[in-house]
Amino acid sequence: MELAGGIADLDEQIAKLERPCAGMAAVWQSLPERLRYICDLLGLIDVPPDVHYQLLHRSASALVEAERFDAKMAGMIVHSFSPKNRWRAAFDRFVDLLGGSAESDDPIRISVPSGKTLMLGWASGSQEFRRA
Repeated sequence: MELAGGIADLDEQIAKLERPCAGMAAVWQSLPERLRYICDLLGLIDVPPDVHYQLLHRSASALVEAERFDAKMAGMIVHSFSPKNRWRAAFDRFVDLLGGSAESDDPIRISVPSGKTLMLGWASGSQEFRRA
């Protein structure tokens, strides 16, 4: 997407209603090279075992694509259709880990080692779209 300040890459993570989000980072400890690469992109020394891997992976993917397109900004949005805002606490935990604050529904700006800005956001989908 092109913005006034340049190009931005935006990835969307669809939260699958009440189903779990691809497991915790602890499960992915068996892939240390992949996890280390993701941590390096995000500026993390380590990942606590309760952090959802999908949030790490999707954010890293947005940064990789931003680099590929020479974009100054990357973004990752969790689009949830859960009527209970399930997994919001996991998102808030992830934002906190990256040094941000998810106190409102405003986009969260995170500076990463590459010098790019990573925008994180939570979007609550309307329940009317859940009806068949």
